[in-house]
This record gives sequence, structure tokens and C-alpha cells, in this order.
Amino acid sequence: VLSVYLEGRIENYNSHLKGESTRIQSKLLVYGSLILVSAGTLGVYFLERGNPHSLYPLTFWEKFANALFVSVCARTAGFATMDFGNLSDASIIIITVLMFIGGGPQGTAGGIKITTFALLLAYLKNVIQPSKPVMLFGDVISKNSVAIAIRVYFLATLALAGTFILLGIMDGNQHALHVIFFELVSSFSTVGYSLNLTSQLGDFEKLIYAFVMYVGRVGIFTILIAATGHSGVPKMGTTDDGVKIQVG
Repeated sequence: VLSVYLEGRIENYNSHLKGESTRIQSKLLVYGSLILVSAGTLGVYFLERGNPHSLYPLTFWEKFANALFVSVCARTAGFATMDFGNLSDASIIIITVLMFIGGGPQGTAGGIKITTFALLLAYLKNVIQPSKPVMLFGDVISKNSVAIAIRVYFLATLALAGTFILLGIMDGNQHALHVIFFELVSSFSTVGYSLNLTSQLGDFEKLIYAFVMYVGRVGIFTILIAATGHSGVPKMGTTDDGVKIQVG
């Protein structure tokens, strides 16, 4: 019933929409958001429900509401109802993954975007059967869309890795590496979550984080195009009749 309702809403939305959006993209965003929010909520709830410094003192519904709030805000808003410095390492990992994936390409959320992540998963599945094109919901996806998704992921991970090494060197073993990485991904994804590191940063480190926020907000692929004048994605063959998906 929910699936039928959602497909009806998507069809109605697309009938009034102008621009580069498709039914496949709309379904990716709706179902992808539901999966990410649900997985994040359940993960944080079960990992923190016994933590006396976070959810343990709360009632069941308060625990669930706080876990849901963290899961939703991890992909865009950055609002916090608890001290993240008291969360377990496993919860921090889940939140970091949610921040890195981010939201939809047509919104203000950061990260590599849901569509990029979905195309990467579809591409990895396609590796097992290389003779078949990349498909989602029964439709063939544009080769250029897949190529751009791969480049966005590669550029994002490369930029984060390089910046992480630089910040780790500048930190001088004063803080745990997972704290630095969490702050870095939060900056790149323009979320704003923190493990209470910001106040202890030096001026140059703050400038680096600010620059990372700028890159994450504008989009690393957009910056590449602005700097080079082209996307770096060659045409995939003479024809590309697959469904175009916005990524990055």
C-alpha cells in the first residue's frame, strides 16, 4: 500500500516538475532516504540504548525519537540533542557514513548524494555480470551518469584522504584520528556535527575545515568543471540512451 501511494505521489510530482528529474531519480531519492533514515535510526537506537551517557536514562519513545532525530540530521541539518562526544565508536561510524552519503542532488544537503551512492552500488552489482548494462528499477541507466558518479566518489575520497593526512600531521597526536576524520566528513558534508574538537583547533586548521566546507557545499565536481572547463567525462560510445540521473 505504501509503495503504491509513494509511486502515485512521485508521478504527480513529476507531472508538475520542470528540469532534469526522472521517475527513476525520484524513486531513488524517496526509497534511498527511507532506507538511510531507518538504518540510521535503528543503528543508533540499539547501540546507544544501554549507554548511560546518551539514551539509557530516557524512556523508550524518547530513545527512539532521539535516534530518529540524529539519523535525519546526520544527512543535512546537523542539530544535536545529545553530546556526540559520549556516543559509542560504532554510532560515530554510522553517523559518519550517513554524513558522507548525504541527501538529494536537488536539495541543500551535502555529501556525495544518494543518487551517486545508488549508482555506485548498481555499478558494483554490474561488475558480476559485465555483459549487462547498469540498471535500476528495470531501466537502463545512462553510461555518462554512471561515469560521473564514479568520478564524484573518487574525487571525494581522494580529497578527504589527502586532507585527513594533512590534518593528522598538523594535529601532532593530540586527538584520536577518528575524531579528526569525523570532523572532516562533517565539514565536507556541511552537516555541522562535532566531537567537541572545533574549539581546540589552530587558526590554520580552522581555515582548512572552512575550505573543505566550501568545497562540500559547492560540490567537488562543480569545482573540477570550473577549474578545467570540462567534466573529464568522455562520451561513452556513439549512443547513450539510458536514463539520465543527477549525481554529485
